[in-house]
Amino acid sequence: MSATVGWMIAAGLAVIAGLAWVAWRELTKVKAQDEAKAAATQARLANLQVSVDAIARAVMSEQCDVSEGALRLKPLLDAVDTSWLQRSDLRAILVMAEALADQPIKDARNALDKQTRMRLDLERMKLESEHAESVRAACAVLVRGDA
Repeated sequence: MSATVGWMIAAGLAVIAGLAWVAWRELTKVKAQDEAKAAATQARLANLQVSVDAIARAVMSEQCDVSEGALRLKPLLDAVDTSWLQRSDLRAILVMAEALADQPIKDARNALDKQTRMRLDLERMKLESEHAESVRAACAVLVRGDA
């Protein structure tokens, strides 16, 4: 074997070692990014769960209207886990939120005439009286952590 072949083999091994090191470094970066993403997702879910718990407790203690609680809980629960829609013990929140989804809020509500606002308020109060206990029961499930 000539010296040239030896140098070529050594150079090839050096290139392979260099490429292996670069690949290892990139894999380490990807793993760190995946771990950071997973941690951020966990933190986001924990924050959402804290919000769900706070709103559910407010509804249960009547610090928050049942209708407002349902409207606030639905998007939070959707973000946490969409499978909640299939649960019968949480269905009241969905029913209430969907029934109120078309009612205007904020500036759109303020732009309505007094008679229309009163009619919408009466509809909302009727819905609240029909679903208050079942929404509070659903909130109790959320607070217990059964969800």
